[in-house]
Amino acid sequence: MAASIESRVPFLDHELMDFAARMPDRLKLSGSTSKFVLREAMKGLLPDEIISRSKMGFPVPVGKWLRGEARYLVDEYILSERALERGIFDKDAVHEIVARHNLGENHDERLWALLNFEMWHRRFIDGEGTAVREARDENTLA
Repeated sequence: MAASIESRVPFLDHELMDFAARMPDRLKLSGSTSKFVLREAMKGLLPDEIISRSKMGFPVPVGKWLRGEARYLVDEYILSERALERGIFDKDAVHEIVARHNLGENHDERLWALLNFEMWHRRFIDGEGTAVREARDENTLA
């Protein structure tokens, strides 16, 4: 949850949270049905397909973006000489993943992991950005 979107604004009311915390477990879970009392309370207000559906994530078209308007991120952080010369990942394998993704296979999770790893490496191992940040903070304080 630290790195995802959570949207539960109606459930942030402290009185509602206190009430829910005091409810017996049998009202919160019925067999394998979670949020039982909430689902029951919403019957007639929400369509049955919403009430009975499984938990679902918030789909983001990362794969499409990495093939299109965010392709520059792949080039800069995954395929750059700097990233590949680290020797952490096999160059041929990285090129193969990118090529197959660009041909339509879905490798968004692998590419996302590589992208985040390289960004992390640049920030925390290479120290990139710290001098810029320190200079900006110095100018702000002056």
